[in-house]
Amino acid sequence: MTKPLTEAAGANRGRSLLQNVLAFSDMLKKAGLDATTGRVIDVCRSLQHIDISNREDFYYALRTNLVSRAEEIERFDRLFNLFWGLDSVVAELPGGDGDKGETCDSLCPDVEKGGDRGESFIDDWYDGEPQASLEKKALATYSPDEVLATKDFCAITGDEVKEIQRLIASIAPRLATVKSRRRESCAGGSETDLRRTLRRSMARYGAEIVELARKQRKIRKVKVVLLCDVSGSMDCYSKFLIQFVYGLQNQLKWAETFVFSTRLTRVTPLLKGRRIRDALEALSAGVEDWSGGTCIGDCLHTFNERYSQGIDRRTVVIIISDGWDRGNIEVVVREMRRLRAKFRKVIWLNPLLGNANYRPVTRGMQAALPFIDYFLPAHNLNSLVTLGKTLKSLCQ
Repeated sequence: MTKPLTEAAGANRGRSLLQNVLAFSDMLKKAGLDATTGRVIDVCRSLQHIDISNREDFYYALRTNLVSRAEEIERFDRLFNLFWGLDSVVAELPGGDGDKGETCDSLCPDVEKGGDRGESFIDDWYDGEPQASLEKKALATYSPDEVLATKDFCAITGDEVKEIQRLIASIAPRLATVKSRRRESCAGGSETDLRRTLRRSMARYGAEIVELARKQRKIRKVKVVLLCDVSGSMDCYSKFLIQFVYGLQNQLKWAETFVFSTRLTRVTPLLKGRRIRDALEALSAGVEDWSGGTCIGDCLHTFNERYSQGIDRRTVVIIISDGWDRGNIEVVVREMRRLRAKFRKVIWLNPLLGNANYRPVTRGMQAALPFIDYFLPAHNLNSLVTLGKTLKSLCQ
C-alpha cells in the first residue's frame, strides 16, 4: 500500500506543503512551463477545497492550474513524480509510464545537481532564511496586491494590466486628500469643539451644556503641476503613469498637466472630467510627438515662458522623466533654476531609480539634480504611494 502524498512529500523533506508548492512551481519555470505567480495563487486557493491526502486530487489541482498546453503534460508528470517522491507509484498516476530514466537534472538543465529531489529548488527560492521568515515570505507571495505593488511597470503582463489600472485608480484619491493641522466646525466631526460648545451653551441654555459642538481636521488639496515625459525611452512606463496623472488631475481641485517629448503640450482640458478611455483617446489625437525624442530644456523653457505666470507660487511641480535629453544642457540648467526659484518644491520622479544599480549619469539628469528637492522612483505602485507620503508631508 502506498503512502499518502502528504507523507511522501512532506516527511521526506521536513518542510511545509506551502513551501514545497512554491519550490515545485519554481522547478516548473526552470523546465520551461509557464508557472506564473497568478497560477501559483490559484493552486493555493484550490488546495483549500480538496483532500490533499488524496494523491490524484492533489495531482489534478496542480496540473489544472500550472499546465496550459497539452504538450506540457508529459513533462509536468515526470517533474511531479520526481519532486514529490512518488517514483514508486508513477504507473498509478495519470500519464505515468513507470519510466525512471530521466532525472530533474535532465528535465531542468538550469538546476544544480546533487541533493534530494527538489531540495536545491527550495534552497534557491528561500536562500536559507529562518522558518518564520520563510512562512511570512511565502504568504506574502500569494497576495496579488503585494506582488503587483512591487512589480516594475515594464514587467507587467497582459493578464495583470487591468488589475494594475484598478490599483492606480485607487491610489490617486488618497494622494489628493491631505488633512491639515487646522480644524473646522463640522456636525459629524470626530472631535469635540469645547470652545464652541461653551459659547453655544452660554448663548442658548444659560451655561448648561445640552449639546456638543463637533469639529474635524480641514481637508487640504495639494496644488500641483505635472510635467510628464512621453518620449520613446519612457514608453513602457508612460502608459501606466499617464493613468496615474489622469487620476490626480480629476481628484485635485487645482492641477495643471503637461506632457512633453520634443515639445510641450498642455493636456489639462483633455484629461479633466472625461472617462479614462475618452481621455486616453483625446491624448493620442492631441499629442503629436508622443514617443518621440526628448528636449527637456526647451520644454521647460516653454512652460516657464508661457504657462508659469498665473500659477500659485505655493504649487508643487512634479516632473516625471528618465532624464534622457538630446537638447542643450545649458538650457536645462537655466530653466530648472527658474523653476526652482518660482515654485514651492520640485519633485522629480524617475522610473529608472527603481533599479538598485541605477546612477544618474546622463547629462540631462545631472544638470537637473541640483535644483530638485525630492528625487524619487516611479517604477511601480509602491513608488507612487511614496510620492503620496511626500506630498502629504509638504501640506501639513
